[in-house]
Amino acid sequence: AHTGEHGKRAAMEQQQHDPSAAEALPDHQHEQSQPQQPHTPVVRRRARAPPLPDYDQRNWLMFHCFVTGNLRMCEAVAAHQITASHGTCSYAFYIMGLVFRRQGMMKKSLDAFQRSLKLSPHNADCAKQVARCLVLQARHKTAVKLYAELAERGMRDWDVLHNYGVCLAHLGDRDAAKTMLAQALQAKKSELTYLFLSKLLAEEKNYEKVCSLLHEAIAALPENPNLLTAYGLALLQNGQPRKAFEQFGTALSYDARHTEAILAAGAIIQECNDHDVALVKYRVNAALTPESAEAWSNIGMCFFGKGKLLAAIACLKRASSLAPFESTIAYNLALVHLHTKQYASAFHFSSAAVNLNPQSSEAHQLLAITLHKLNDIDGAMHHFAAASELRSHDAPELYLNRAVAFLKQGLNQQAAKELTQYDRCNTRTVELDSFAQTLATAVHVG
Repeated sequence: AHTGEHGKRAAMEQQQHDPSAAEALPDHQHEQSQPQQPHTPVVRRRARAPPLPDYDQRNWLMFHCFVTGNLRMCEAVAAHQITASHGTCSYAFYIMGLVFRRQGMMKKSLDAFQRSLKLSPHNADCAKQVARCLVLQARHKTAVKLYAELAERGMRDWDVLHNYGVCLAHLGDRDAAKTMLAQALQAKKSELTYLFLSKLLAEEKNYEKVCSLLHEAIAALPENPNLLTAYGLALLQNGQPRKAFEQFGTALSYDARHTEAILAAGAIIQECNDHDVALVKYRVNAALTPESAEAWSNIGMCFFGKGKLLAAIACLKRASSLAPFESTIAYNLALVHLHTKQYASAFHFSSAAVNLNPQSSEAHQLLAITLHKLNDIDGAMHHFAAASELRSHDAPELYLNRAVAFLKQGLNQQAAKELTQYDRCNTRTVELDSFAQTLATAVHVG
């Protein structure tokens, strides 16, 4: 122990005479020889974000002007930003595309969105807007390619899937379109997707699936008057007028000014021959949408049911001026003129109805009756035959009209055959049965 203390003392004396000897000491001894400094914590501060370029500092102003509807100011600010940035401000081009599309300038809108996408190639919103412009320009093939590319990149949100399905439907690929629309519904329960998919199914005359789909839609969106009205129309086409009327009533309870529901409810009331109540409904509809050809056509037929033929013709003429290529209106005009014994006018409108809808059995039948009134027997029999070929269900009135035509020509045997066909129909009414008995008596007497 004494030797150790003596060694330490000798080393300290050597360090005083020779400073280089301190380097030979152990590290811990050297540290103990230095005075202790107080420990100060190191505070790390976040580096400030680099300032936005001058042309990006007004993005908020462009957005504010657009959402508040000040399109002129928005366009001016965006144009200034594009000039100041020498064409490198992506958001300014994006806003310009929205403004141009709102103004109906689709080509300029597409160009602006494409330039924005070129500056920001990974911006999904820009790509969606480009595809949307292509859809609005009816360039569905190009839009389908872009939507397919977005879907492959994992952007399978509702916007992409819905519009992808719409484009496929326009291109005729209905199965793929229905698949995409079903996937869009899984992503989001949307009114637009439900209505478009139900329209595709209705075009296939698959009304049971339409009713099932819209029932599901109403369960998801129970207070949507558009879906309730569409469901009512599907039920009406499926032969359930009572349930359809309930749906129209529910739709009107949520939106008393829903014109489509008012028109459909009025049509059901009109079918029940309650023309006065139906006219009250149509009056409300005409006040809300005075340019509705369907409403004026139904109003005209209400007056026809009440025996006011001149008022019926006036309303139907107005409907025809609003929708000159609507075959139903031409058919109604022909029917009313036939009752007023204006056979030339009836021929004009019935032939127009046949030309507008050549697959309509009712239009051919009405034209045949008109030609028979004009003593064109051959033409009448030709259109009676066409009506018989085109009918898709029991048509008891067709057999009675053909029996009348044969009877007036003195062909009692052919008239008797038509009456036999009439007896086999399942959709006869009391009025038709009474008329058929009158014809049968005339056939046997003849």
